Amino acid sequence: MEVILRNIATNNWLFLSLLGIGFCMVIAKRLNEATFNLFFKSDLLKSYLAEKERLKFNFNTADIFLVTSALLIIYNIFKIYQPRLNINLSPLELTLLSTGVLISKMVFEVFIGYLSNSIKQLKLYAVTKASALVFSTLICFPFFIVYHLNDDLSQNFISVVLILFVMINLAIIGFQVYKERNTLLPHWFYFILYVCSLEIAPIIIGLYWYKF
Repeated sequence: MEVILRNIATNNWLFLSLLGIGFCMVIAKRLNEATFNLFFKSDLLKSYLAEKERLKFNFNTADIFLVTSALLIIYNIFKIYQPRLNINLSPLELTLLSTGVLISKMVFEVFIGYLSNSIKQLKLYAVTKASALVFSTLICFPFFIVYHLNDDLSQNFISVVLILFVMINLAIIGFQVYKERNTLLPHWFYFILYVCSLEIAPIIIGLYWYKF
């Protein structure tokens, strides 16, 4: 109890962002409990994505709160690792920059979908990535709470949680790509070109920018 009270008393942005994540989850569940519960079915979001597809990928207020919780967890990650990265940008600036990049990519993906007459597939892919980010947030959120409230945990603990966060995202996206393989295989060249240009290239550019 002393540890909990001591950390709440610090009133820092890290703990406030964790409270914000919990608040966003509670509101999202209250607004659309049926859809929220689909996140916890053991099918790698298959049921959730099917429901979103049925609703023609329309976003609602609950989705906004869920995405906000995912952005707050990204802020937490930057807040924890920013001192070790030796970057002149603050965690908030890094979060806003990452959000801008993600939104720009999503808009560009939808634009490509209209041009290539594959808007449904690219909308599904964009929603899959956003949903994977939210799902990994829901799973990893308790571990961030434990890390923040326990000073005895080493940096390795949060590193393992971060690896789990990334692996959950990759697993969900990989599962969806495999599920849509019959649609993608006839256009394998464009799919590989897309992955290299819009998924791998930004990571390489970011690493190059950080290094130099």
